[in-house]
Amino acid sequence: MKNLRISDLVARNALHRPDSPALIESGGQVTWRELDRNSTRYASGLGALGFEPGDRVATILRNGPAAVESFFVLAKLGLVGIPINYNLTPAEIHTLLADSRPRGIIVDAEFLDQLAPVLAETTATVAVRKPVSPLAAGWLDYDDVAARGSDYIDTRSIDPDSIRTIRYTSGTTAAPKGCLGTHGQILSSIENFLAQIHIPPRPYLQMLPLFSGAGIWMALAAAYQGVANVLLPGFSSTKALEAIATHGVGHACGVPTMLSRICDEYDPCRHDLSSFEVFGYTGAKMPPALLQRALDKLPCAFYQGFGGGELGGLVSFLTPEDHDCALRFPALRHRLSSVGRPAQYAEICLRQLAEDGSAGSDDAGEIIVRSPSNFSGYWQRPDETSHALQGEWVHTGDVGRFDADGYLYVIDRVKDMVVSGGMNVSSAEVEAVLSEHPRVHSVAVIGLPDDEWGEVVTAVVKLLPGDPVPEAELLAYARSRLAGYKAPKQIRFVDDFPLNSAGKVLKRELRRRYCAPASSRQADAPAAPLSQGDTSMQWQPDPSAGPQGYIVQPETFQFLDISLPQEGIAQITLNRPDKLNAFNSAMIGEIRAALWKMNFDDRVRVIVVTGAGRGFSAGRDVKELQGERAMPLPQYRAYVRANHDMLNDLEQIEKPIIAAINGVCAGGGVELAASCDFRFASETATFLLPEIFIGVIPASGACSRMIQMIGIENVKDLVMTGRTVDAREIREMGFVRRVVSPDSLLEDVYAFARQLMRGAPLAVGIGKQVTNTCQNVDTETGRILERLAQSSLVGSLDSTEGIKAFLDKRAPGFNGQ
Repeated sequence: MKNLRISDLVARNALHRPDSPALIESGGQVTWRELDRNSTRYASGLGALGFEPGDRVATILRNGPAAVESFFVLAKLGLVGIPINYNLTPAEIHTLLADSRPRGIIVDAEFLDQLAPVLAETTATVAVRKPVSPLAAGWLDYDDVAARGSDYIDTRSIDPDSIRTIRYTSGTTAAPKGCLGTHGQILSSIENFLAQIHIPPRPYLQMLPLFSGAGIWMALAAAYQGVANVLLPGFSSTKALEAIATHGVGHACGVPTMLSRICDEYDPCRHDLSSFEVFGYTGAKMPPALLQRALDKLPCAFYQGFGGGELGGLVSFLTPEDHDCALRFPALRHRLSSVGRPAQYAEICLRQLAEDGSAGSDDAGEIIVRSPSNFSGYWQRPDETSHALQGEWVHTGDVGRFDADGYLYVIDRVKDMVVSGGMNVSSAEVEAVLSEHPRVHSVAVIGLPDDEWGEVVTAVVKLLPGDPVPEAELLAYARSRLAGYKAPKQIRFVDDFPLNSAGKVLKRELRRRYCAPASSRQADAPAAPLSQGDTSMQWQPDPSAGPQGYIVQPETFQFLDISLPQEGIAQITLNRPDKLNAFNSAMIGEIRAALWKMNFDDRVRVIVVTGAGRGFSAGRDVKELQGERAMPLPQYRAYVRANHDMLNDLEQIEKPIIAAINGVCAGGGVELAASCDFRFASETATFLLPEIFIGVIPASGACSRMIQMIGIENVKDLVMTGRTVDAREIREMGFVRRVVSPDSLLEDVYAFARQLMRGAPLAVGIGKQVTNTCQNVDTETGRILERLAQSSLVGSLDSTEGIKAFLDKRAPGFNGQ
């Protein structure tokens, strides 16, 4: 990211995908070529007006093509963008403009009625988008700026380390602060995100406002990937669901309030979400009940990100895999109240705090972060910068705790902030407004948990002696002076405040007083550290298998037999022999549960999958297909995705998996085997993809996974003829590693498993992941993945032990760390 500028994103896409859509809205679309050309004309037009690199330009724009385009317009001329929340009151916007003193302001005409007096007081050049009435003297029609421009601008002199944006956050004092971010910092946060979360190369749905840090970051992440931004002028669950279906959206990010409304609106019979793979949530604490509802209802994966304006983006992630494991295993459910684990390029530590704010000995502490995306400081606030940015570390003002597995829980705030609907609200700012009411003696503003908004702004008020003041009067007073999202939603009246020894209000005590105890405990405190037995298989000795043999209680699984036949080797035996081990929905669920339990079980190094009786697996149970045919199309796609998820699990599990194919391997059984890392077949095994004979095709990987294994012609042969091939022929195609006698199949598989166990567990697992990923990316991306993997392994205890053992000429003793 060191030498990349934001303007390079649009230029790169215009070169490689000029006619692909870059921006999509209800009225049409803009291609990458058009976006590059338009942004160049506006940027050069601003240059013709005398704007120079480093000049500041404020934007007051609703979500739409112009808002995204403005990022690139300003970046191409080296200008510093100041995105302003158009929901603020005119007085609040006046404060931001007075603080930042921009040379230019780009504003949508729809905001002129309320902002004209504020804009008239500035000395900035005002450019108005789509004016519908004559403009004030000296103001410009924004389209006239482009008319002054040209089709070329030289961006080579723009320093990637130069300031690109001043983004105002709600301060812990009444005055908002402008966070300074460079090109490189912004882009490094995007690279960090895309390295951590798999985002499909499909359009992004922009539901967040493009004046917010998360909204800007999402729009630029889409440009980084070279996919379109689908833009909504304002959030609507109906419009969001329509946009996903119409434009094949694969990814969206929002706050819990948005997710709640999407869940209310979503109907699988009316809304096709087959393209929609992942939803990210950030900005506010997610109520556990809402997350569970979304996971049950929506056919997509979820991730959570933790970050902030001073952090330049997201620095920790609760990944889709984390969500999946937490839902599958009750002992891991507490992880859903965490913000995940630190991202690859971020270092997170806790600065210990005592009750008075000094260093203490408790395991909780202030979250501090070192990351290449950290901000450069606050605009014209050196004292506050030195407090928040100490060396390379940003002091977030959030209090956190790590659990034994490295998951971070945000449990309190050092800074005095309420997060409501994903928006930061300064308690001090609201307190300052209410304190001006003639009947208020003192006030403390806190956030209380809310299932829809995350937190609601709540004012705790002590009145002066005299007649009581109605709650409605104080609420209306605040609404008349604050933006709607900042104004309190409820008032609590008190005779006295709880105070500490220094006479300061104990807001923690107020929150405890007005919160429901159960919900408070659930949201704020992680469960006790997880014991090994919570996620591992419950093994018991198997006398029939000798001293090293173990099994799992048969009643644990209905359609699987689970055993540990040799040290380090776990075996999953599909056990529906009367159905040739055909899958049903229950078996799919059991396979996924067994795989993830084994992934977290230290006794398991290699997993073997085989079948009971005379077959490996005949694939999907045809009887279930009758029920599938009656499903509405969107529901059917989600149903099939469950089968895909099982096969994806086989590839995503870090431990190597060997298929021991002992007989008939048909349909989905072939796809199951293809998803394993290695395949051994007995001489009596047979293989076929017979779906063509019931009027369908293989839909779980035969067409996509197997082409790289056996070539497109062989795949077409199997898919289009449905013929049966024997083990020898499938071996010649390259599908199986070895063909052996039926009597020695498991013996040969176990011998190969022991070879795999000689390597370092971390390196084996990461080697599997990198190899699987590299087959689906270009060579340069693959090399980047290899470097990242190597850099994470080289400092491991396994690597240290391996090198030492090599020098000592002894066998290594790896521990997987």
